[in-house]
Order: sequence, then structure tokens, then C-alpha cells
Amino acid sequence: SATSLDDAGVQLAQMKINPARAIGGDGPSVSFVFTGQGAQWAQMGIPLMDEYPVFAAAVHRADKYLSEELGADFSLCAELQQDAERSRINAPYISQPACSALQIALVDLLRSWGIQPASVVGHSSGEIAAAYAAGIFDLEGAMTLAYRRGQMTELLRSTYPDLKGTM
Repeated sequence: SATSLDDAGVQLAQMKINPARAIGGDGPSVSFVFTGQGAQWAQMGIPLMDEYPVFAAAVHRADKYLSEELGADFSLCAELQQDAERSRINAPYISQPACSALQIALVDLLRSWGIQPASVVGHSSGEIAAAYAAGIFDLEGAMTLAYRRGQMTELLRSTYPDLKGTM
């Protein structure tokens, strides 16, 4: 325990750490933490799409599902490629499915490397990607929820333009 941030820093610096600790089972366990809307930026995920086919395939599947099955009026892949001046990535109806799709793609990429989470946690719309990682939703179910959630957020903003809400 510490009484202040400075006190915590001093205590952590003085700790004796033994890096040669035995790990049981099949190796270390990891937890995945998923972010909600607000962490997005123009062209996010593009370098990963260019480098890793597994990642790109998941994003393309999400894009196809959004347009062909859900009737989205935007292409996820095209929107992700926009520069910062033209990007609409901050619009909730785009950012929520975009953030979910990229986090799902990361889960698929990590799985392809044999990395599975022992636990997951998500904040706000990040709970959707967390549920995907936990096997609760498939890609289609997760994208449906993310897209509809983004639409409802957009509807709330347009219905109540003077609403000044935060988390």
C-alpha cells in the first residue's frame, strides 16, 4: 500500500524482483484489454493490414458483412484508408464498428500465433471485442452489435444535439 503516487513509485523501485520464477502449465497466461470508442484515428490498422494477411482477412470480412448484410453506407476498408482531413472515423456509426473490427482482427492475428487470452475485459464498446475473444460472439454477431450500437449513438446525438454527456 502507498499513501501517494510518489510513495508508490519509491516502493516499486525498491522491490526485489526475481525474474527466474517458474511458470507452470503451458506458459504464461495473458489477459486482453479492449478499448471503447475514442481511441480511433485516421488510417489505424493499415500497417497491420499491409503486413499480416490474417489481420487483413478479418477486416475485409467485417467490411463485407457491414455492407452486404447490414447495409452500411460506408466501406470500412475505404474509410480506414482515408487521411486525417477526409476521415469520418470519429463518427460513432463508423468508429464503433471500426474499433471492434480492428480489435477482432488483432484477436485473430494473435490466435494465429497461438496466443489465447486467459481472461478478457473491455470498456464500453470494447466489451464487444472482448466477447468475441471469449468466444461469446462470432465476427458477424460482434459486428452487428458494434454497428447497431454506433447507429444508436448517432441517433442519440442527432435527437438531442444539446446533450453534453460523458462517461
